[in-house]
Amino acid sequence: MYKVYFMINSYDMLVFQELTTWQKKMLRSPSLLNKFSKKMQTKFNSWIPEKVHRAITVTIKQMVRSILFGAKIMENVLSYKLRTAILLLL
Repeated sequence: MYKVYFMINSYDMLVFQELTTWQKKMLRSPSLLNKFSKKMQTKFNSWIPEKVHRAITVTIKQMVRSILFGAKIMENVLSYKLRTAILLLL
């Protein structure tokens, strides 16, 4: 696929191999099951009104934002507790 003409270390070689494997997998044509799933999803989506689609989309966006916000707060709380514990050890 790509020819590499410069010296790279073993980690770079591993990353390059994983990247090319992933790229080949992504460029593969969909399997029969994937095609069937896509058709079923499209059919089900055609039955649901657009307003419901938008409501579901907004709800999922808010859920993801809430989870990310909570994770950020927990990261700050845990890092604060860790910093405090380290200072107490000093």
